[in-house]
Amino acid sequence: MGSDGAGIIDAVGDGSPTTDHRVDLPWVWSQDIPRERPDMFLLIVTYTAPIADVERALPDHLAFVDSHYADGTFLVSGRQVPRTGGFILAAGDDRAAVERMIATDPFITAGVAHYTVLEVQPTRAAPSWQPALLAAGVRIPQ
Repeated sequence: MGSDGAGIIDAVGDGSPTTDHRVDLPWVWSQDIPRERPDMFLLIVTYTAPIADVERALPDHLAFVDSHYADGTFLVSGRQVPRTGGFILAAGDDRAAVERMIATDPFITAGVAHYTVLEVQPTRAAPSWQPALLAAGVRIPQ
């Protein structure tokens, strides 16, 4: 990834939060968006174990999620439909910091799920979401 994190997409994920299977796309217009706001990440959680095993790890996973809502990292989260995993929209300092954080998720330590990490740069938001994003330090370009 470039020092500014732009021009990179997650092309393949193997479940390891530190595995880097990315392709450099130098033509991506988002390279020109100022990096003065926190990095944003869409975290896709995919279950890799039977749902009964996921359920056993769920209370500890939810405590992990709650702790990151409390510190302002997580903005919205939920389940996939059908229930094959979940998603989290997170603000972070950089991809490496987010990967270190999710490596401590009880779903990961219990071996019942893996994450795909997508770095995103919001360029539009519904008016009702803008105050929450601003409170998280995310500014949408005008």
